[in-house]
Parts: sequence; structure tokens; C-alpha cells
Amino acid sequence: MTRIRARLFLAPVVALTATAALSAGSVASSYEVTPSGGPLTQGNYRIAETRIQTRLDLNAGQTPENIVVEPDGSTDVSFAKGRQVAHIAKDGSARVLATLPRPAGGDHAPGTGFPATTGIARTADGTLYVNYSSGDASLTGVWRLRPGKAAERIVALTADSLPNGLAIDERGGQVYISDSKLKTVWSAPLAGGTAQKWVTDQLLASVSSFGANGLKLHNGALWVSNFDQGLIVRVPVTAYGAAGAVTVRARNLPGVDDFAFTDVGDELLVTLNPANQVDLVREDGFHTAVLTSVDGLQNPAAIALQGRNVYVANAAFSTGKNPNVLLGRLVSGTGGTYSIGTGLSPRERANAEAAIAVFDGLLNQHTVRQTVERYLDARSFIQHNPDGPDGRDAVVTTLEPVVKQFPDASLDITRITTQGDLVVTQGLFKLNPDDRGTVEEDTLRFNDAGKVVEHWDVKQAVAETSANGHPQV
Repeated sequence: MTRIRARLFLAPVVALTATAALSAGSVASSYEVTPSGGPLTQGNYRIAETRIQTRLDLNAGQTPENIVVEPDGSTDVSFAKGRQVAHIAKDGSARVLATLPRPAGGDHAPGTGFPATTGIARTADGTLYVNYSSGDASLTGVWRLRPGKAAERIVALTADSLPNGLAIDERGGQVYISDSKLKTVWSAPLAGGTAQKWVTDQLLASVSSFGANGLKLHNGALWVSNFDQGLIVRVPVTAYGAAGAVTVRARNLPGVDDFAFTDVGDELLVTLNPANQVDLVREDGFHTAVLTSVDGLQNPAAIALQGRNVYVANAAFSTGKNPNVLLGRLVSGTGGTYSIGTGLSPRERANAEAAIAVFDGLLNQHTVRQTVERYLDARSFIQHNPDGPDGRDAVVTTLEPVVKQFPDASLDITRITTQGDLVVTQGLFKLNPDDRGTVEEDTLRFNDAGKVVEHWDVKQAVAETSANGHPQV
């Protein structure tokens, strides 16, 4: 009884050996687990092998706001508070390429209160383009930085604009700029010239701080994030280069800053700046966390991909510590050494993957606090086990001593089934290899953000004998 009371939240899957899936029926779906590896498929990948490539100096204004990857894997970043463009070598060393002039009238840029270099992009010849929001009509706009030459402004924008995201269409010879204050995406000739309002829409408007933010060209459309409204929107580019209708592709992403496409359909990775989180957003708009502050995120402002390599720029605007560039890699599978088979809807798959990751982290990997912070909702977690109080902090205080006392504890999950926002797992929990074990069934309920908000469990000790000869699990 002491053992069972100690474990208020059962878990894990380092050894998903059995694959006896439950019948799906009309309202529930089940899956088998198979070894991971191979190509990335919809919803069946994660970010692994994370490390901090370079730590930056907050006091020197080295707050990386946006990032672009060079062909050799080095990066170029905009240091917002430093008004700079810098190159970060693969060894992590940073070199300033340009510092844009400070406005003569003082620091009063819209939105930020300080002049800031923001979006950055690169053309095939190595030329860099960067947005500058200064509050000064003589400086605000798009600046060009050719290799070995001084920076020059090529597109002027009004003093009340806040140019943020930047996207380049080299074939069409156009540059696009998202404006976080004027609910607008601007367009201008890539060679330089007059900016035109390409699209203006309420879905691009700010509410309290920043509206249209990140900006990417993808599959014949401009995609834009809206920081205040928590949206990802899509704007088709017509055959004549005009803007089509603005439509919402994902919601409930508060503080969404930048994003990058994974090349798996229209799935993308988004940075949630205030939440210190990177989410994977699926084609149906469902999203789930793949990186958090546990991985080193400090107000992630930008994300970029080169092949399977992931680069995250952490500006530390509000955390006030450890601005950095973090590296990771997209790998197939959902955690541990397993991935999920076919037959699930994107949301069912995401919830099932998260359930695997929760259980794997809590008891198999014994990374209790990190797992709880990543997957359990911070505002509301309801616990139905009578031995445990509500709230995710109780899971940490209860489980950390258990896994410390029993370092060989593990759970061999044999079945998982999904129904709506619920995931049910069944498996055999052991405190050590010699333990006969306990059959566990855990039910997790997920909210729309992919966080666990409720937990039920039932347990049955493995009997020495059986009247029917059938296994209990």
C-alpha cells in the first residue's frame, strides 16, 4: 500500500515491447508502437540533441530577434537592442557585421521604446536584408548589407510603422515586411524602391503590443503570425502578385513570434515568446510543446531550419538572463526509441505522443520536473487519485523522492487507446526487475493546447496464481 500511495502519477515507456492494440470501435482509436527511425512523417517527429551553441551578452544589447542560416550552418542574427547585424560561426563566436545609426531624436520607436533591428533574410549571393524600427522616418525601413560593404537603407517606411518580419521572393524580385503596428504587410522591389501596402487586415492588427510579426513565403502564400491575437494566418499570392483572402490556420498561440516550416506538409514550428516554448503546429491547427525553458529557451524570438537542424534565437527580453542561440535536430519518433503507427487523427496522434512522453519522462527517464513543466498544464491540473492533491507541483514533490529511492522503476506499456481528448494507457509497473509488478491503467485528459489537465488511475497487483490462466496485462 505504501508503494501505491507514493506513486500518484504513473508512467513510462522505455520498453514498449508488446503491441497488442485495443479495438478502435466507433468512438475510440488505438495504435501499435513500432521502432523509430527513417523519414519524418506527419506528426511523428520531435526535436532532440539540443544544446546551446552560443551564449550572448545581454548588457551589450545582444538580444537575437531574428535568425537566418548560412549554407555552411553558421548563422546571421539581428541584435534588436544593439541595432546590430552579427554573424555567429559554427563554433559559437559572434562577429558584428553592421551597427545601424541611432535616431537623432532619441529612443522612441513604436512598440518597443527603443530602436531595434528586427527581421533578417538572405539571398543566394550572400546579401543580407534587415528591418529597422527606429521611430525616425529617415531611418525606418529595410536595410541591405552586401558582403564587404556598408549597410544602406533601400526601402523607406513611415516613422509610426514597426517593421518586423521579413520575407524575400528572389524570383519575383519582391521583399515583404510585416508591420506590427499598422496591421499591414508591405511589399517593395528587392532592388530597392517605394513600399506599397500589400495587404491590410484586422487579423494582422495588434491588441496591446504587437500584431503581424513573423513572416514566411510557403507554397504560394505568405504566412504571418500575430503576437497579440495568437494566430497564424495565410495570405495567398495571386498570379498577378496581389494578396488573396486572409484566413486563419492556427489559433490559441498567445505570444507567437516567429515560425518555420518543417517540410512535412504545412506543419510548422512556432516560438511562443513569453511562454518560453516552441510548439509543433499541425495542419489542422492543433499544437503541442516540443521545447521549453528546460531546454534553455529564454523568450524565443525566432526559429530557422536547415534540413533537420533547428536553430532557435532566444532574446531574453523579459527573462533578463542568458540570451542565446540554441541548436537541435528533428528526429523521427515521439520519444524514447518508439514511434506511433497509422490510423489516428492528427489530434489523437499528438495526444498519444504526449502521453508516451509524459510516462517516459516521469519514471523511465526519471526527469520528473522537466516532464511536468513541459506537458502538464500550469494553471489547472485535476488529480483524481485520492492520495494526491490537485496541481502539477504535487506530482513533482511526490514522484521525485520515489524515482530517487527506486532508480530501476519502469513501466512497460502494452496498450494505448484514445477517445476525444482522452488517452488511456495500460501497462505493467515495476519498482525493480525482481518485482512481480502492478497492472496500471492511467487516463489523461488534454486541453486544446496539448497540455495534460486531468488524471485518473486504477491499479491491480499481479497475482501469484490465476483461476483462468490469462495474463493480467
